[in-house]
Amino acid sequence: MAQVAALADGAQELRVNGDFERNTGLAEWRWFGGSLSRAAAPAPYPGWSALFSTSKGYSRTVWQQVQVAPHQSYTFTGYVVKNDPAITSVMLQISWRDQENVEIVRLDSAPLTGNDNSYHLLTRSGDADSRAVSARVTVLVTVDDSTKPAIVYLDNMSFTGPL
Repeated sequence: MAQVAALADGAQELRVNGDFERNTGLAEWRWFGGSLSRAAAPAPYPGWSALFSTSKGYSRTVWQQVQVAPHQSYTFTGYVVKNDPAITSVMLQISWRDQENVEIVRLDSAPLTGNDNSYHLLTRSGDADSRAVSARVTVLVTVDDSTKPAIVYLDNMSFTGPL
């Protein structure tokens, strides 16, 4: 589970290495259906971003799992560059999990579907279910049926709470 850092508004940052600045081999992150690496550009601020590369249809994910308290409010935000037409959409998800790590409820952000070279802020907020002990915070990348590699850039992923 992720470590905690205090924020000015009393909320806590619950994810680890969301800005991808630590040179830890991205050990804090998990992914399915592609590869995740650090990239020097593009980044919305000086430093590093993450490059997620994948191909061949379906949904691909990058995630962390963090501890939460039931009935508390949390917010997941992150910056995304979607400039590859093979990526059909990118969205953020919060999946509230019970003690057996079974998904109780999932909340999705609005999907990013347009293509350009700018970073776009995605966000999703919600209250943890009464049975939730953890949340899986996920970047969901949907890819078309192309056989060529498809890429998306991520930066400043943040999961904060309780708010």
